[in-house]
Amino acid sequence: MKMSFLKFVLPVIGVVLLLGAAITPDVFPPTVWLVQQGNSTAVPAPSREAVEAFIQELVSSEARVCGWEFVDLNNDGVNELVATLDSSGRQFCNTLVLISKTGNVFRTQSVPAWNVTSVIRGDINLQVV
Repeated sequence: MKMSFLKFVLPVIGVVLLLGAAITPDVFPPTVWLVQQGNSTAVPAPSREAVEAFIQELVSSEARVCGWEFVDLNNDGVNELVATLDSSGRQFCNTLVLISKTGNVFRTQSVPAWNVTSVIRGDINLQVV
């Protein structure tokens, strides 16, 4: 009885954990996702077109990027992609999206917003304006 229960529950748990996660090809160099330490040379940010193509593949084919920044939000040494998106075609920039990467799995979280045009990395914190 116990083994048949586990054979049923474990696959269900796996499916639940994968919800909100997607495996998609990473179009960015691995260094974009890594936090640069000390005096190391800063990694050039990907172009708007590259970020937009990546988000369109992962989030929505209609999304247009208003602003974006790669930043380590949880101090784990891996950058997350924070972006503001427009899906209306009118530059309302009405969605804030966070994309995190673990291995080759990307997780997305989004929040509705209104007219959020840019993401700015300051010396101390991240500002969304």
